Formats: sequence, C-alpha cells, structure tokens
Amino acid sequence: MIAYASLGQYENAVVDLTEAIRLAPNIDKGYFDRALAYDALNRHDEAAADYGVVIRFRPGSVEANYNQGLDYMAMLQYDKAAASFGEAIRLKPDFALAYYNRGVAYNAISLYERAIASCNEAIRLKPDFAESYCSRGLAYRMLGQYDKTISSCGEAIRLKSDFAEAYYNRAVAYEALGEDDKASNDYIAVTRLKKSDHLSRTAQ
Repeated sequence: MIAYASLGQYENAVVDLTEAIRLAPNIDKGYFDRALAYDALNRHDEAAADYGVVIRFRPGSVEANYNQGLDYMAMLQYDKAAASFGEAIRLKPDFALAYYNRGVAYNAISLYERAIASCNEAIRLKPDFAESYCSRGLAYRMLGQYDKTISSCGEAIRLKSDFAEAYYNRAVAYEALGEDDKASNDYIAVTRLKKSDHLSRTAQ
C-alpha cells in the first residue's frame, strides 16, 4: 500500500488488494489497506464498508472506527459518524480528535448540548485545539447563548488568528446582542480572510 501511495496509484492498489482479499478473506489487513485506498479515491461508501469488516475482525481497532466515522461524515451520515467516533472514544478515552469530530457531527444534526459536551472533552484533552472552541461556539450560537459564543470563538481566534469561521460565528453573536460595531469588524475580518484564501488558491 505504501508503494502505491507514493506513486498515487490507488486504483491499482484497489485491484491488487481485492485479489489479495479473495485469496485470504479472513485477514483484516487487506480490508484495512483497501479502505485507505478507497479513501484516497473519495470512495467513502466502499471505505466505510471495508472498515466495517475490519471492525468485525478486530472490534478494538480505534483507527478503523475513527476512519469509518470520517467516511460517514464525508457522506453526510452524521448519526453513523457520531456512533463511530463514540466507539473510538470508548476504546481510547483520551482521543481529542474523535471528541471534536463527534461534536461536529452532533452540531450537524442539531444535538447542540451533546456537541458542547463533546467539544468540552476535546478542549480538556487539548487546550490549544482552536477548532473545538469554534465548534463549541457554533453550538452555543445555535442555542442562543451568545455571550458563550463570543467567549468560545474569541479563544479560537486567539489560538488561530486567521480562523474565518470563528470570526463569523462571533459576528453573528455580536449582532444578536446589538453590538453592531464589533459585529461589523468581525464580518470585515471574514471577508478579508476569505479573499486572502481565494487569492492564495488561485496563485497555486
């Protein structure tokens, strides 16, 4: 798989790994490596299915559960994603990234209290995790807890000064509280950052 990856030949990897699985269907490594190749090809449904096979062979695989969660996220299947991240967390309780992504999944299905709790755990484990502060800020905003939105997104911005999404969520909160000048400043920051990002992408 490493040799294929270095050459970017993921389609060839899928073909060869499929044959390896046919010859040795009870060895989980073939399914895991094929799932990685499917991921590289953005074939997330097939990757999730292969990770499912790995999990049946090795229920204690943190990586298979977590990667399956990412595939479900890519397919917008947020309930399933949250469950997969939850299993990864059960197996590895200090897995900050799994808590964060579960929080993102909960936000996507409007389970904002659960999103906050999951992001809180991610922040407890990794206090400099800007994305978790922002995701928590979004959940607070959706619950109408604007002061908490401002505080959480402010911390995200302190940690990552070019974090457009955090500026946006904070701007909405300021606007809801009638603090129009502060909201305007944050909206300007969002526009500036998005323009800068667009320019950097077009220059590549």
